[in-house]
Amino acid sequence: MANFEARIAEAIIYLSKEKGYSWAKLGRLLGVDSETAARYAKKEGNFKAVVVDKLIKEENISPDWIFSGEGEMIRDEINGSQTDKGVSFMTPTPEATALRTLGMLEDSSARERDLIDQLRVKDAEIAELKTQLRLIEKALGKDTPPAGVEERREVWKELKKGSQK
Repeated sequence: MANFEARIAEAIIYLSKEKGYSWAKLGRLLGVDSETAARYAKKEGNFKAVVVDKLIKEENISPDWIFSGEGEMIRDEINGSQTDKGVSFMTPTPEATALRTLGMLEDSSARERDLIDQLRVKDAEIAELKTQLRLIEKALGKDTPPAGVEERREVWKELKKGSQK
């Protein structure tokens, strides 16, 4: 089952392809610019409640489908909308709310893991740069790292002189 953001993206892509809406028209419909509408279709960006509300109210997208992935994307207008049957955007079923929350937590955890991985890579890069700086200082005859900015500038001047020879 796709997550909440993927279902929003799917609904936007449906409107783009099946109804022929341009990104500009989708942006106006959703209350965002065309670039943001396109990012939503790529599952990028943070969706606001107003976007979901407009998809449900103005484009007949099923709230149950958006929040839980259950049922059809488009509400059946012949048999009455799901809102008329007691399901409303403002009061989703407890199951839909739980599934939505779980999906958001899973997405948040994945983003956190990505950020932690990026931090580990940056930490490793910093450690490597520090090692290279110590080797350069040792090659220049300095056993201790320079304490201040001026000393670092002197080291770089000496390095530049050595590389120009």
